[in-house]
Amino acid sequence: MFFAFGEACCSSTITIVVSLLKDTVDSTEIAFVRGLVTMFLSMVILIYKGENLKPSSFNEFKFLAAQGIFGAAGIWSMYYAYQNMPTGDASAIVFSYIAFTALFERIFLKEPFGWLEMILTGVTIAGVVFIMRPPFLFGGVEENQPRYFIPAIVALVSAIFMALMVVVIRTLGKLNTQALKPAFYFACSLMIFTGISIVSQRGWTMPGCTITRLITVGLGFVAFAMFSCLSYALSVESGAYVTMITVSEVYMVFLVDVFFLGTTPTWLSIGGVVMIVGASTITSVKKIIQAKKEENQAEENCPQTGEERENHVDVRQEILETFV
Repeated sequence: MFFAFGEACCSSTITIVVSLLKDTVDSTEIAFVRGLVTMFLSMVILIYKGENLKPSSFNEFKFLAAQGIFGAAGIWSMYYAYQNMPTGDASAIVFSYIAFTALFERIFLKEPFGWLEMILTGVTIAGVVFIMRPPFLFGGVEENQPRYFIPAIVALVSAIFMALMVVVIRTLGKLNTQALKPAFYFACSLMIFTGISIVSQRGWTMPGCTITRLITVGLGFVAFAMFSCLSYALSVESGAYVTMITVSEVYMVFLVDVFFLGTTPTWLSIGGVVMIVGASTITSVKKIIQAKKEENQAEENCPQTGEERENHVDVRQEILETFV
């Protein structure tokens, strides 16, 4: 759980710093630097571990390319939203990807999607609507409301892309793909897309201030540390437990946004955040209960041998050696 909380701290730090840099460094350039740092670090570790950077099959290449595109689009959209709307609201909308993941898992992986999942997805969508406050539903309730509508749409698009990426990564897990290989292809995709955007628009605009550049590069290292903490947490704990801890990022960002960045949230925003986080938490609890039932049934039907337990520990140890 410590590593899951570390992931939440790293993620909230990135969110807040990206927002603070909105008048200094463009979100596209921050995303490019993150891709550069992630590509370099993941490539070094893969080469050190003796892993092949090339896909093992065309089928693996398709899924690596898909998760790279979805991940790059999700991060790029996320950073834009962080710089153009209150970070607490943007973070909550982005975390609605948990509900969309369940929906896409039903569509693409044919997993169960019962009445509870339908209700939680509806609650999540309602929470997103409360935060976005579209003009055709809420009218001109607030003077600054139209200003945040487009960034909120972008944050929602980011959540959808992140959900698609999770589904693809689950498929890659069934292909026994090395944990860092998806990160490498994600970083390459992020660099390509953001690089094309930077060159085709106005070129590199990052100021020559050394501190600003160091902070931007530091965000890339923090992002890689976040990935490492999350990967190790998932290797030793249930994904549902980890999700419950990482959702705390929304509270961290929301509190910092209110008490330190001077943002005044509306009751609709607060209600939307509570609905999204609540639905995500209930989804995680349901998965924990379901996983325990399946584990108990598996133990009753086929008790795990000592050799299997040893192999399971070896897998965790290998991941630990890779990231820590």
